[in-house]
Amino acid sequence: MTQRLALIQLLIALTVANPAFCQGLAQDAISCLGCHQKVLEEEYKHVAAVKNCMNCHKSNGNAHPAEGIKGFTLLAETPGLCYSCHEKIKTGSEGARYPHPVMTSGKNCLVCHSPHASSEKKLLLVSETKLCLGCHNKSVSAENKPIQNIRQIATSNTYTHGMISKTGCSGCHMPHGSPNPFILAGSYQEGIYTSVNKENFLVCFTCHKSELLLEENTTTATAFRNGSKNLHYLHIQGSKTRKCVSCHNVHGAMNTRLIAEKISFGKWEMPIQFRILDKGGSCAPGCHAEKIYKR
Repeated sequence: MTQRLALIQLLIALTVANPAFCQGLAQDAISCLGCHQKVLEEEYKHVAAVKNCMNCHKSNGNAHPAEGIKGFTLLAETPGLCYSCHEKIKTGSEGARYPHPVMTSGKNCLVCHSPHASSEKKLLLVSETKLCLGCHNKSVSAENKPIQNIRQIATSNTYTHGMISKTGCSGCHMPHGSPNPFILAGSYQEGIYTSVNKENFLVCFTCHKSELLLEENTTTATAFRNGSKNLHYLHIQGSKTRKCVSCHNVHGAMNTRLIAEKISFGKWEMPIQFRILDKGGSCAPGCHAEKIYKR
């Protein structure tokens, strides 16, 4: 360690005495870290930066260091530079049916990641949830589909989906691109109605039990039951099967179990009027009179 420190101090002295000295150095991390040691101070470090700065940078022929003049540049623009090592990310983004728009606009990879080091895993600039909500803080449209203000939903409601508050958005979404709408990490059927099929809701059943969809009677698969009669199962029978978002707001809600206050039915915002009762609950939406269930 003492020898390394002495080498760094020597390199700094030589550089100050002769600004062109850096151009002739063996291009390794030691020579750069003599001045740029702060870029690798965080806990999680980019392997490419630790091994050799020249994995991503090259000299442009200017004297370095020199005030107001950059002596080095990137080997290529991002995301191409990043893809030269991260081939799977390239495939997942460029080959995705639904790419994450951030990957094809502006600073792309650098919007979310630090190229050198970070206090967050995966070299994220800030915590995953904070990072995602930093962009998803307004209502927008993508692929002619409305995307709600997720930050407002997640922070203004009493109950937040556990994946957001505990795990992070990538529990349900693929941050680079996905074969599924809304860059979901698993299948989820679009439209109001769908067929009763576990494969249509795989993103939900990553965490939740698929039995709540498939078992007519149960005492363990769901709390939404009347005795042992599975009320999830009851609601999805017939030719007009509804989906999870028919009753739940998957990001956040004022009601427990993420029960929405209203759901869209055509142009009508239909109130659910859900209430918690002892060992059960009740709801009185526009589709039926008030019904009470008890476990």
